[in-house]
Amino acid sequence: MDRKSPLDNQRLSRVLELLGERVDVELLRPEFPDLTGEDVRGLFHALGEHLRYCQGWLDSARNNRGKLEAREISASLYCDGASRGNPGPSGAGVVLLDHNDDQILQLSCFLDSGTNNEAEYQALIKGLEAAGELGLSSLRIFSDSELVVKQLRGEYKVRNPRLQYLYDRTMA
Repeated sequence: MDRKSPLDNQRLSRVLELLGERVDVELLRPEFPDLTGEDVRGLFHALGEHLRYCQGWLDSARNNRGKLEAREISASLYCDGASRGNPGPSGAGVVLLDHNDDQILQLSCFLDSGTNNEAEYQALIKGLEAAGELGLSSLRIFSDSELVVKQLRGEYKVRNPRLQYLYDRTMA
């Protein structure tokens, strides 16, 4: 089974969810005495979601490298992050467009728990990583996060240590 195919990723994700529903938690009790059936189902569900939505950020970028001609060194990067609750479960989305505004790449990913601002930074980082894999040397970046944009421009100081880490990764 080719694990890079989105359809296959969805099927594998479903297999993981079904395994979580059917695994006998008693088999794990000797090593994990306080593990519950709900814990096992949750673990397999999280693995399935990760496989469905996160596998292939860089594989996808590598596969799309051939879509760019050598002269195309500029692109537009649109990124957005969001969390449900603040902090709470979060996700990131990225779209890369070439100089003709044709889509090069579209990515989305679940990010675990975090704040909205952390998700915004992580979306930007994912987009920059994908652009780097494609060999893009010039990007116009679009983000709806006032905080991230103004911190990157130096208009706002980065005061939160968790955001400082993400800021440093972005600027590297």
